[in-house]
Amino acid sequence: PDGGSSFSLSRAGNQLVIDVPAGTRHDAWIDTGQGLTFNAPRLMQPATDTDFEIIAKFQSQMVIPEQAQGIIVQQDADTFLRFDTFATGRNTVAFAAFIDGGPDTSPYSNVEPLDHQPIWLRVTRIGDTWTYYTSTDGTSWNQQLTFSLPLTVTQVGVFAANPGSTGNPAPRNRVIVDYFFNGAAPISPEDGGATTFDIWYGDNQTFGNVGVAQRFIDILGNVDDPDGISTLSYRLNGGPSHALSVGPDTRRLLMPGDFDVQIPIDDGELLSGGNTLVITATDGAANVTTKTVSFTWTSTNTWSLPYPIVWNTVTDVQDVVQVVDGQWEVIPGGLLTVDVGYDRLIDIGDITWDSYEVTVPITILGLDTVNGYDAPSYGPALGILMGWDGHESCSPICSDPNTQPIWGWAPSGALGELRWTDTFEGIRLVGLNSYSDTSSEIAQSIEIGATYNFKMRVEVNGTGPLYSLKVWKQGTAEPGTWQLTDQQGDAGDPLSGSFLILVHHVDVLIGDVSAVAVP
Repeated sequence: PDGGSSFSLSRAGNQLVIDVPAGTRHDAWIDTGQGLTFNAPRLMQPATDTDFEIIAKFQSQMVIPEQAQGIIVQQDADTFLRFDTFATGRNTVAFAAFIDGGPDTSPYSNVEPLDHQPIWLRVTRIGDTWTYYTSTDGTSWNQQLTFSLPLTVTQVGVFAANPGSTGNPAPRNRVIVDYFFNGAAPISPEDGGATTFDIWYGDNQTFGNVGVAQRFIDILGNVDDPDGISTLSYRLNGGPSHALSVGPDTRRLLMPGDFDVQIPIDDGELLSGGNTLVITATDGAANVTTKTVSFTWTSTNTWSLPYPIVWNTVTDVQDVVQVVDGQWEVIPGGLLTVDVGYDRLIDIGDITWDSYEVTVPITILGLDTVNGYDAPSYGPALGILMGWDGHESCSPICSDPNTQPIWGWAPSGALGELRWTDTFEGIRLVGLNSYSDTSSEIAQSIEIGATYNFKMRVEVNGTGPLYSLKVWKQGTAEPGTWQLTDQQGDAGDPLSGSFLILVHHVDVLIGDVSAVAVP
């Protein structure tokens, strides 16, 4: 790897992870005039110069412009073929190129946006004829390209890239490779045919250790099986079985196999102290696998104010926040999104907090332009949501109010955000008492790669909660007054609640957090 890139295995130990940092260009390209060298991190193996077929399954989505993942077929360090998927604008395209000491032939074709699916890439070589296919299920293949090219093959492998371009700084990229097969001798069954569970925050977890942030406990993870997952369910402390949904669902369950064991804190099966959760998966071949997770629940603590978070002192994110959605990683200098998608959420504070102020810097590493503007997302966003006590039933805006996990957000307090839509870019303050509550906004351009300071306040006065917001780019002066305010006072407006840091189709680094009481 080059420029800070790294290789690792996934938590479950069955996938390759290639991490490419933001800000430094990595590409499978050579163009000395543009300062581009073949510095993309890649994992290669020797190959015989004969006819062959390669099949690779990628679990990662390329959704931020200038992200790429794919297959390399190499003659030497200056002469190679690349076959990949590449995010550009609001599409992901299938791309192939021959590099021979510099850019040469670049045939390409478009594919439909990949939505929330993994993607399989397949390359066949018969003589000098190369054919490139993609698939969203590993069974039905779409031929993207075919061309003729002589090449003396010595190595094959997988790569990750973030070349960057004018207006699109090199984004962070995390490529996840499930497998890389010789089509003539695939490993079957893949991963030994077993069901694999990945419990994102560990097999032993703690909730309520700082205070009660919301009305639910969310135990998050992913389940995978070569035969697919037919059903998923859980039992808490030996109680009755409860069905679980398996992603993707275009909302909280982002990727295939994602799940959320969403337990109400008033559930009669939930015990104060130790709890045992057993998750049961039945695969497509009727094989049953269970996974046990232990967790501790405490209901008597109250989150104190002031409440600071200094990420350089944090080892386990769940020690200082309650993760509601998504995978997060503590790194030097902040908290990083692992998966970019719909409403990645962390919850901070107590459901009893009423008048307080939050300050947090957030660095924008990239925007999901492939999925982020489609329904039901309608544009990327990031910010602070105050007056939170947990998700609600999605009624009256959904066809199935009993969906699992529930995803409604009203009634809650107010969301102060940076927002991108088809018609707007700027700062917005949105009341969330209902699904048609009021909003105010200031149009302005938002710089990708920059850090923005968010400061948001709620004060409960004689009318109700008053929300105030200011957002400014780091390195510029803090606005002297609040930029946007929202005085609430309707029936049902929450008078207390924790706050979410909400990240919606944006790749971010969250800086140190400060929450203080407002007299």
